[in-house]
Amino acid sequence: MIPVPEIYSDHSKVKKNLFSWIKKVTIILGILFIVALLLFLILSKNQTFPVLDSNICEQDWFLDQLALKTKGSCHNYNTERFIIDGKPYDFIDASYNTGMDCESGCITEHYYGLVDLFSRQLYDFFELKNPFEIMRYGKCASFLYEQNFIPYYERRIIKKDQQFYWELVFNNFDPSKVGTNPNNEASCNINGSLIIKSFENDFDSSQLIILPQ
Repeated sequence: MIPVPEIYSDHSKVKKNLFSWIKKVTIILGILFIVALLLFLILSKNQTFPVLDSNICEQDWFLDQLALKTKGSCHNYNTERFIIDGKPYDFIDASYNTGMDCESGCITEHYYGLVDLFSRQLYDFFELKNPFEIMRYGKCASFLYEQNFIPYYERRIIKKDQQFYWELVFNNFDPSKVGTNPNNEASCNINGSLIIKSFENDFDSSQLIILPQ
């Protein structure tokens, strides 16, 4: 039997030890990844977000920013929570300044904005009109003015290129099954999303699919 040179024997041992070490490191990294993932899921499930003060119309941080935007004082507000890119924001409808034409019920000016609940930064935004006043698509036209369609789509706020937009998401929505059909037109099917970019009805319908049935 021809003896194996010592240099080749040592090389084989080094190679074997290297593979063994790599295997152990891979197993450890895999275990750490699984533990980190479980911790993330647990923390995400139990995550609590900050909330606005009980009356933001009395909070200096809000009044200072509102005054710069409207030169007015807040006296009433409504909020709605949205999660945008994993962060909590409150959509704010704040009425400000003194009411006008109060003999007929007082008309007030409104400011619409988004508050980053972590930084308390206030961003200008806009009110969402009834989307069915915007959409006029072929045989669906006679259905798209119904206010009672609002429960049939998901309303979101998204952020693109540092700008905020409304996004309406539809899933196999057939307006004819919940609304009226005054012109006896065929029903249709709405899927995808409609992005509304401004209060002036500037919208992107490239991801919206409306088909007659």
